[in-house]
Order: sequence, then structure tokens, then C-alpha cells
Amino acid sequence: MSDDEHPTTDEATDTEETMDTNENAAADGERDGENARTEDDGVALRRGARVLGIAIAGLVALVACVSLYGAVGTLIAQWVAPRYQPLYEAGFDLAVLLLAAAVVARLARGTEAF
Repeated sequence: MSDDEHPTTDEATDTEETMDTNENAAADGERDGENARTEDDGVALRRGARVLGIAIAGLVALVACVSLYGAVGTLIAQWVAPRYQPLYEAGFDLAVLLLAAAVVARLARGTEAF
């Protein structure tokens, strides 16, 4: 065998350093994966809390809207002559319907709002 076929001491040291570097990189990669998982869990938790908050606020708003709708109906019955009450009630219902349609259209356009 000639000297060209055997690795020199420098080449052997370089190979060992490369192996050590690869092992350290793999260990760092595992730690990064754990950190990424923790960050993903935090993002998911914040998103879940936001969705829950929106759901609760939406439920409260729904109850308030039903109450307001009843109150406006009562006001129409008291302040408007019986002859014109159906006209005012229809106008109010139309206004509520248009408002609801506008909200639904806005939410449908911005589906990435959450």
C-alpha cells in the first residue's frame, strides 16, 4: 500500500469533526422541533381563546338584538297609529334584514379574519 491510500492524520481529524458537527446539528434540530411545537401550541391556544371570545360576544349580541327587536315592536305599537303599524314593522324588518345581509357578506369576504 502506498501513502496515497491511507488517510492522513489531518483527514481523520476532519472526518471526526464533521461527524461531531452533524451530531450537534441533529440535536439542535430536535430542540428546535420542540420549540416549534411549543410555539405552535401557543398560537393554537390564542386562536382558540379568540374564537371562544367571539362566540361569547356573538351570543350576547344575539340576545341583545332579540330584546331590541321586541322593544322596537312595542314602541311601534304604542307610538304609531294602528292603521300604519304594519307599514312601520315591515320597514323595521327590512332594515334588520339588510343589516344582517351586509354583515354576512362582510364576514364571507374576510374569511381570514380569525
